[in-house]
Amino acid sequence: MKKILLLLSILVIYVPLVQYDYVQDDKGMIQYFNTTETADILLNIITPNSNEQFYRPFGELYCFIIYTIFKSNAMGFHIISLALLYFSSLLVMSIATILMKSDQIGWGSAFLFSSASTLHLDTQMWMVGIFDLGALILILLSFLFYLKNRRLYSVIAFTCALLFKEAAIILPLVFILHTYIKNKKVASLAIYLPSMVGWGIIKTLNASLFSLPLTVPYAARLFGVHLIVNLATYLWWILPAAPFICGIFLYEREKKENTLFLLSWALLFLVPVLFFVSQAARYYALFSLIPLSMLTVGGYIVRWGKKKTISLILISLIILGNMLFIQGHVRRGINDDIPASNDGYNHLIRKSLRGQ
Repeated sequence: MKKILLLLSILVIYVPLVQYDYVQDDKGMIQYFNTTETADILLNIITPNSNEQFYRPFGELYCFIIYTIFKSNAMGFHIISLALLYFSSLLVMSIATILMKSDQIGWGSAFLFSSASTLHLDTQMWMVGIFDLGALILILLSFLFYLKNRRLYSVIAFTCALLFKEAAIILPLVFILHTYIKNKKVASLAIYLPSMVGWGIIKTLNASLFSLPLTVPYAARLFGVHLIVNLATYLWWILPAAPFICGIFLYEREKKENTLFLLSWALLFLVPVLFFVSQAARYYALFSLIPLSMLTVGGYIVRWGKKKTISLILISLIILGNMLFIQGHVRRGINDDIPASNDGYNHLIRKSLRGQ
């Protein structure tokens, strides 16, 4: 029943998005697919390029397969993206249930995670959102296998995640923290090293983000005030400050080790995007949303978990608020073509939602 309720909440919030066409980066990729031979496309997908900043072959392959199947009918990829969001939410529920030892916190974490439309909007609106959504699912799978001590499957999922998006490289550090905080032992990650080394070698064949001129969106620097600004911005975007702080203090009294681990997990996955000097987007914070959802729900359950009326009211308000965001807030007037802005939303996606 809980899984059905989770699915229904996702459909109620996100189904309005399935009517929209391909947007922004999708169109450039589609033009490339239409003007290039299949063999050349596949070769370019698997070959690292010094003119490219990223190596994401599984994400690009997914886009090619999806477009080959659905062509100009964007509804197909929207429906699959919704299904993937639901699957990722089920994984969040499983992991949260194991970590927090509570079915209530497990479902609540999955619900809060999936209903965060301000972070999920971009991954649901454009086909290339699979870079983040695909990596997210595989990171969750790898973590779930790790918790169940099925290390080979965890390594396979981790390796595949790296081939969707480089942010997955942080995951082994999360494993180390989990083992040390929970068991006071240092985890052996030797089985993950071949994947990490192989990925590192491939990345040396790409252009370095730290050598890009500051005029390029993905330019990164190791030092600067942008590190502090980005950290504060992402923490604010992930969850409203009040419930986040409430979650920390309420849950900390009950499970100090869980609180420390969840905060560390969230901060670790923010590290890669902190180095971008001028590039910030809400969906970059999806990987940190997972532990902070658990922390917030954990704090709520400690204080008000037995009051069903309050829970039902909060769930209803969260669904209603996200429905209003999808159907109203993203339609506000935006007149420029900047892919991302100071508020973290993709302006071109907003234009698509308004039919421009």
